[in-house]
Amino acid sequence: MRFAPSIAWDPTVGRYLENAFGPQKVHRFSESLCKPSLCTCLRVNTRRTSAQVVVQQLKQLFPHTQPYTHPILTSAVIVPGAGPLQPDYQLCGDREVLVNRYAGEAVLKGANVFAPGLLAATPGIAPDDLVAVSVAVGQPSQRWCGVNRGMTLTADRRKQLNNHEQHYIGIGRVTAGRRGLFRAQEGLAVEMVQRVFEIPPCNGVLRVHVMLQALPSMVAAQVLNPHPGSRVLDMCAAPGGKTTMLAQIMGDSGTVIALDRTQAKVQEILSLSSDWGLTCVQAYVADATQLYQQQGEQRQQWEGRHVQIGKAVAANHHHHQQQQQG
Repeated sequence: MRFAPSIAWDPTVGRYLENAFGPQKVHRFSESLCKPSLCTCLRVNTRRTSAQVVVQQLKQLFPHTQPYTHPILTSAVIVPGAGPLQPDYQLCGDREVLVNRYAGEAVLKGANVFAPGLLAATPGIAPDDLVAVSVAVGQPSQRWCGVNRGMTLTADRRKQLNNHEQHYIGIGRVTAGRRGLFRAQEGLAVEMVQRVFEIPPCNGVLRVHVMLQALPSMVAAQVLNPHPGSRVLDMCAAPGGKTTMLAQIMGDSGTVIALDRTQAKVQEILSLSSDWGLTCVQAYVADATQLYQQQGEQRQQWEGRHVQIGKAVAANHHHHQQQQQG
């Protein structure tokens, strides 16, 4: 039971990448794309706290990790993980649960398994049993992995799953018996006790004081480094990470105009800005790729209205002159 996923590139894409980077480099970054990042990056809300305080709080929350402040981006805190590891699947006997791809990805990032992500389980599982947790990925062109929710993983069915990509991602303790697991529509189903990758679950941790943000995203805002009082346009702003960091760098002085294509995304930006105590962010629904064209069309419509209004005024004036002469 090993965790050894692989990427199957489209042949045309694969040849292009190998010609551009060479086979060895393509092999290396293909392997990397199959694994979660071992370093979780958190951006600190320096308007409410400091990176040093956050590091100490994280050490209390995750005693087995050694978080640290990024040496260059001082508003970033890095939380290191470990892996790949080899869980002791012998502890589970023959007991196993199968989860969907989204639940599997969440487990690789430190989460537990919740009821909606559970697909199938072996018979005879009782509450508090240790089970092997595997994920069914399916074929690249198919969303369905070939397993219906509630399926019993008999020996024959487990052999059939070999036709699909199946990977073991750890060991967990079930919160209910087999029947109870599938009756539940929400809530915790499997609490993970050993993972292939031990990554601290940082989603939602120290809310309004930190947020998950990819390091390259932070670098983009830091390189721009707008001064207080600047006017900045973010043309593809949701969910608001770079937008709020720009406002943070500016000391909430000036204006950050944030654009995105739907009201839901704009509301997400405004909500994050509010949580972080930022008032200089103005968010609007707009497609930045069409903005100039839309402005041109609006200007033409406006000019057209002026011409029509001008003609109407001239015609009305001429009519009054004729009435006066008559």
